[in-house]
Amino acid sequence: MKKYLLSLAGFIQSWGLFAGFGVAFIDGMGLPLPGVVDAVVISYSLAHPSLAWAAVLLTSIGSTLGCLVLYGIGFKGGQAFVEKKMPPAQFHRIHGFFERYRLLALTVPAMMPPPFPFKAFILMAALFEVRLWHFIVTVFIGRVIRFAVFTFLVMRYGADIAYALSHNIRLVLLVAAAVFAIILIIRYARNRAAARA
Repeated sequence: MKKYLLSLAGFIQSWGLFAGFGVAFIDGMGLPLPGVVDAVVISYSLAHPSLAWAAVLLTSIGSTLGCLVLYGIGFKGGQAFVEKKMPPAQFHRIHGFFERYRLLALTVPAMMPPPFPFKAFILMAALFEVRLWHFIVTVFIGRVIRFAVFTFLVMRYGADIAYALSHNIRLVLLVAAAVFAIILIIRYARNRAAARA
């Protein structure tokens, strides 16, 4: 991880504070840059600690705008694909999930590091016509949390923490999925209890 961060030094110097914005925008559009976005924002933050918050913010904005492009592509061409490939009952079931858990359905996936398939959630959000303002806000919040947490951990504990996380990504994703599932179960139980009452 240390060598990887150092190899990006020239790139960071040439683009400065907006390096994270650029690579996050490209990655968000669907051109995969696994690990690059996190490395760019972390590298800049390590070199300029006082501007770490700005790097996280700009990277999150770039990622959200890139995801918005992918959302637009899915919104335009996804309906015909759904009609051909997905049974109506399955479509309505997944659509209901997005309606009931609008905040969690995008914010939690947006927080996940690669190789979590976040792009699939973006396309599903487009297919099920999630409101544009809701899409933007939830993706942005998730991205801010993701980049801020990783940047803080590396700045506080060094690059070794990022190396450990990258080599235990399956465990990280498993824990995140378990937390997500528990939240959904709790909300489902509450909704059932309210319906009975």
